[in-house]
This record gives sequence, C-alpha cells and structure tokens, in this order.
Amino acid sequence: MTGSGCANCPSSIDKLNHNPFIFSRFDDLQAVYGCTNDIGEAITKHFQMYHQTKESELLLSIGTPVTYMTGMNDHSLQGCDLFTTTARIETNGFQTAEEGVAKALLKIAKATLKQVETRKKRINLIGYNPFLFGKRQHFHEIETCLTSLGYTVCFLGYESLDSFKTAAEAELNLVFSRHGLSLAKWMAEMFAIPYHFAMPIGLEGFNQWLKAVGALLKTAIPESYYVNNEPQPFPNIRVLLLGENEILDQLETAISNDFGIPTIRASKITDQELSQMTVTHIIADPLYQNRINMMSYQFIPMPYPSLSGNTYIELEYQYMGQTGYAYLKRFFVNEVTA
Repeated sequence: MTGSGCANCPSSIDKLNHNPFIFSRFDDLQAVYGCTNDIGEAITKHFQMYHQTKESELLLSIGTPVTYMTGMNDHSLQGCDLFTTTARIETNGFQTAEEGVAKALLKIAKATLKQVETRKKRINLIGYNPFLFGKRQHFHEIETCLTSLGYTVCFLGYESLDSFKTAAEAELNLVFSRHGLSLAKWMAEMFAIPYHFAMPIGLEGFNQWLKAVGALLKTAIPESYYVNNEPQPFPNIRVLLLGENEILDQLETAISNDFGIPTIRASKITDQELSQMTVTHIIADPLYQNRINMMSYQFIPMPYPSLSGNTYIELEYQYMGQTGYAYLKRFFVNEVTA
C-alpha cells in the first residue's frame, strides 16, 4: 500500500526475480476519509478477474511510512477470504526493508510450517534477501558446494510457499544475515533444527563456515572442498570500507585475513577527510563513486541495493568464497582500471 494515484491494483514485475506482484495506491483524499475497504474490495475483484485464486494461498499486506503517518488501518484486508493464509507487516516509517524481510519470514513461517515425522537431506538457507545480497547468483558457489555433498538446498522466502510447508524436514538451517535469525531461532525451538549464523566471505571465512556446516551435519567434508588461504603480501595497499551493511562488516575481516591488508571503516566521509587518510582503494556502493573525487583512489564496486535499488544490481561483482576473493584480488593486483 503506497501513496499517489487512486485506489486500484495494477500488476507489476519484481526486477530481481521476475515474479509478478500487486500494489495498491491512494490519494490524499482517500487517506483522510479512509480507503482500506475500497482497497480490499479492489484486491478481491482483481484476483477474481485475473488469477486462479485457489492457487493463491497467501495474502501479505505490507504497510508503508505513508499508511503509518496518515493513520490508515489496513486490518480490514485480513478479512479477505480468497486466501488460505493472510498476514500483515506493520511499519512506523523508520524500519528498513531488511527489517521487513525478517518480519515477513517469521510471520509466514508461523502460519505455514508443520511438524514432520522424519528429516530429509535438506538444508534451508535463511536470511537471503535482495536488499542486501543482490541477485541470487551470488550464492551459486555456496549452493553448488552443498548440493555436491548430497543435500537439497531451499531458499526460504525466495521460492514458493511450498518451501515453507516442507521447511521442517531440513537437517540444518544456514543463516546468512541477522534478519534471518529470528526465524532460525524459532525453528530451533519449535522443530529442534540446528542453525549456523555466518556469511562465508573470503577464503578463511569460507573454510570456517564449511567446517561448522560439517560439524552440525555430522558429515566429514572432503579436504578438496577447502581452499588455500595463505595471505599474499600487498604492503602498499590500504582499503577504506565506506557504508554500513553486513557484507562490509565481513569484508573488514576477510581482507585482513586473506590479503594481509589493513582496512578503515566509515559510514560517511567528506573529500577533505578522505584526503587526510592513507588509502589506496575504496569499497562501497557505486553511488559513492559519484560523490567522491576518485583521482587518487581505486574504486571497488560493492552494490548495496537497499541504498541504490536496482541501479547497479546487474554489475559483475562478487563477495562470497573463492569468487569474492578473485573479484577483490583483480583490483589489488591492478588487473582492472574501473
């Protein structure tokens, strides 16, 4: 539910995974007089006309800062009887999209997960969301590693609702961001499924993650799966990590461990402050590149979609495991110029 336009329900396409979604709009007059009943009726009419409602099992109503500030009550959407399950995500206008992902994962899981009799060779990946990680392709190396060990890999929150219905069959939950922790902890309590919270960034980070996965699965991981992580000397390089997100948090450790390069963290910076630092490379969302004089620095793009949206999501950048290591190394050995 978002502002502007009229109370209708146009369809759109999510550019990240190309799934269709529906949103409703309203103007200031409707906000003053209240229009949630109209929106609820429009959603019902839309699905009756254009969709096989018997196949649409979940209605997730998501508020926005506008609905909060105007005092709109969208509880009426809970009464929609076209869906097996309905849930709503509230906002006070100040939470991030990633916090919304965490709330949505837990609400959907509580509404759909059922107890199972037996476990299967399945691993749930929890906490992936495009607002932090970009496209799912960044997890290809991790997914390939787990499937080669004989496990089915399911991304909770990315695939269909069926992935939630069978999620309790998993032997292990792997959490990749703090926004998946609440769901993993709830599943550990309700279904006794262990979880591991770590982001396998860098070679040493990947090896530690793989060792922990093997221990939790009580599986011997072949030595060939581990990677050589002897640091290579780059004595003249200093790296500034500019911004705030979990990937940068992990890169701060990974760059030191894998390359022996010291790092500096900053959430914001001016040209004057930057000129006083002894840094050679800057890792940040490309939005920063347009705001900083880059004459003296090598910029390493690390898009953060919560900040820059879809603008840079198609860039060929990496951060996980060996592919992330190779991406950074190209810049440190001057194999790229942009």
